Amino acid sequence: KATMQIQPGKNLGGKLLIVLVSLEKTNEPRMWVEQLQESGNEDNNNYAAMLAFYPKVESNCGVTGNIKSENIILIDRSSSMKGNPLEDMKRALFTFMEEMVKNNEQNESNMNFNVIGFGSNYEMLFESNRLVSDCTSIQTAKNYISCLAADMGGTDLYNPLRNLFLLSSGSLMIKRNIFIFSDGVLPNSDSSKLFALIQRHALNTRIFSFGFGD
Repeated sequence: KATMQIQPGKNLGGKLLIVLVSLEKTNEPRMWVEQLQESGNEDNNNYAAMLAFYPKVESNCGVTGNIKSENIILIDRSSSMKGNPLEDMKRALFTFMEEMVKNNEQNESNMNFNVIGFGSNYEMLFESNRLVSDCTSIQTAKNYISCLAADMGGTDLYNPLRNLFLLSSGSLMIKRNIFIFSDGVLPNSDSSKLFALIQRHALNTRIFSFGFGD
């Protein structure tokens, strides 16, 4: 376990504290064992174990070009994001971009990415995905994030996701990660239809969500 302390007489001055925690060896199998705590039973011999591992899956599918994975960043620009949620999201996006570039360099990966803002409609920052190693494209994305505004009306997540899946390469060797930054309010989306769409493409697409606001 690790602890953090602020130096005596120091404070954060109202600034947001972001702590990044990462594993030294990401793909190494791990197991945690804990004794179950039962009130009134000091001689408890029951234990619980949790195992985490990353399976290695071999495939003969061909790879499209040299791209190993793609990261699609979906940004909620609906009216409900105004105020603190938007500013918190911007800070999180900047951190995300820096970590994505760092991960690409450290692992010598060949990742590409794109940024999509969505509300009542949606807009793609780039017409086609750009390499994470392209410094100009990364800076363009950061400039886009700096100028973000909650000015795209309602919240429709279904259509941008649907079009992303339609434009997919279809190769199982390309890992697709979709990162959704939103306040979680999706009044214009039919949740059952949305979940069914995600489930149909779960074989080669992972979706991660980041929430902001109350």
